[in-house]
Amino acid sequence: MRKLILGTAQFGSSYGIANKNKNGISKKKINKILDFSKKNKICYIETARNYQNAEKKLAESEINEFNIITKIPKLNLRLNTNKLKEEINYFFLKSRNNILKNRLYGLLLHNGEQLLSNKGNIIYNSLLRIKKANNIQNIGISVHDPMSLKKIIKQYKFDIVQVPFNIFDNRIYDQGIVSLLKKKNIKIHCRSIFLQGLLLMNYSKIPKHLQKYFSLFFLNTEDLIEKKLNLCLQHVLFHKEIDKFIIGIDNIRQLIQIINIIKNIIPRQYIEYKTNNIKVIDPLRW
Repeated sequence: MRKLILGTAQFGSSYGIANKNKNGISKKKINKILDFSKKNKICYIETARNYQNAEKKLAESEINEFNIITKIPKLNLRLNTNKLKEEINYFFLKSRNNILKNRLYGLLLHNGEQLLSNKGNIIYNSLLRIKKANNIQNIGISVHDPMSLKKIIKQYKFDIVQVPFNIFDNRIYDQGIVSLLKKKNIKIHCRSIFLQGLLLMNYSKIPKHLQKYFSLFFLNTEDLIEKKLNLCLQHVLFHKEIDKFIIGIDNIRQLIQIINIIKNIIPRQYIEYKTNNIKVIDPLRW
């Protein structure tokens, strides 16, 4: 399970189109998920201040054996230079104190596209200072639009990028981004491999305006959760250049299901569903 990262957006909120649990997952259930993850050699956790109280819930659990990646939320670019530096440092310290873990594996910008603003150098240099002063192994960015990556990594050197990738969204390959990242020795962490949970929903529960885009996928998988999981996981595992991918879960049953499938999977490529329709592959447009 070396490629798996346990995502914690659902720990603190109702993240994802199918999730209706506004308060997130209970501490008791989180502990069960973490214990099961350790037993199955899942060593990485992804969290963020934007995930409401997910960081604090993690702090109340035993996470010393995990490599923690957290993200700095969207910055106020109207601030002057000194205030912006203070805000970046404040967000970092709040996350570190929430998690109660002095050494982070990764610190990412939640809105990496902000580096393309006129405050980009200030933001980047602040991250470098934090990395050096706090023994952080990796700094990086999370982006919504993979095309912005080309511009960003031409200007700045990062260790990790977090990008959307799934059976419908292959932009990082189609636009030559993967090969560019590999040349620069940047680790690729993929998120949204289930398209924020939409691909695992019952077809009848998908919003009507989206159903037409996904009808073939659900027809071919007979709307069975095991087949849908298998197809989505095969797709990401087939692409060997991807270093790690994030899975978000609502309960331990889902995690058990995913791990069992991965243990028996034969990675194969599936490209017949991919689309460049931004209204389909970008949840912000739904």
